[in-house]
Amino acid sequence: MLKKFLSNPLVTFVGVGIDEIVEKFEKETNFKFAKTMDLRKLAGQALRKNALWNYSLEGLADLVLGYHMVVEKPKKIKWIDGNKRSQGNRANIDRQSSSKRSLSS
Repeated sequence: MLKKFLSNPLVTFVGVGIDEIVEKFEKETNFKFAKTMDLRKLAGQALRKNALWNYSLEGLADLVLGYHMVVEKPKKIKWIDGNKRSQGNRANIDRQSSSKRSLSS
């Protein structure tokens, strides 16, 4: 199911530095993403600025939304083993709580 979702051309995965993240994920899991969009490119198009490639997620949020935020980054990324149901459930809960926080902000 995850493989089908990631490869769906109607789904776009967005983030800052998303291409590097996707490249590592695809290499480690053999999953393929159909479509990605770097938020720096999207913000640059919206603001008609080309020099946003050095911006972090925090910097973009401040520039585009006027919202100062602090993002705690993990020291090491560990991909979820698709065979471990508890990890999948936890990832889903983390995703849902993250979505709720961003909507209520």
